[in-house]
Amino acid sequence: MNPLQSLIAVTRRALRVEYRSPGICLPSASSSGSGTGSSVSSVLDISPTARQDGPASLEYLIVDSTSIKLTWSLQSYIYSYVVFRATNVLGPFIQVTANVIPNTFTDVGVPPGTYYYKVTGVEPSFGETTASPTVGPVTLP
Repeated sequence: MNPLQSLIAVTRRALRVEYRSPGICLPSASSSGSGTGSSVSSVLDISPTARQDGPASLEYLIVDSTSIKLTWSLQSYIYSYVVFRATNVLGPFIQVTANVIPNTFTDVGVPPGTYYYKVTGVEPSFGETTASPTVGPVTLP
């Protein structure tokens, strides 16, 4: 759903779902109304929650003049990882790859230059985690 989009079912009991944030959300429900002849409504409220912690450490190894191997700490609740690279420590970071299952990735075919990396995790229930600490500068001749 898009932010601020509602789904409304008009029956004796109405259901409204509001997606208030493009970030990570956690649903909760409430209902109101009572008695015969009164309107009863149930509202599923989706509110932002804090993101889970991502990999606590990130290390690199220059394999050759065009390859950089990254290794990071495992988090038991993370399903897969996303690797990002930038040419400046402050970014912008671009996604290099996603759906990495092990805690290692080799970035191959990297042109000469200086790079910075960070990794996030994907947790099925809560979405993307916070980023690992940034590593770099990684300089390829």
